[in-house]
Amino acid sequence: MKRMKQVQQSQTFLRKRKMMLVLPMLVIPFLTMAFWALGGGQSKQNVADSKQRLNLNLLMQD
Repeated sequence: MKRMKQVQQSQTFLRKRKMMLVLPMLVIPFLTMAFWALGGGQSKQNVADSKQRLNLNLLMQD
């Protein structure tokens, strides 16, 4: 079997690679919260329908 060569990477390369690995874990939650805060994914009609559904008639019929 052939063995892979051990390649020595520079410190700057390793630091950059680590940052690129961690960056999505830091950015994605903030993007998700911003999308949610701006009402993302819902049309105006769906928002109106959901507000109307919250009006419950709590009076019992005799």
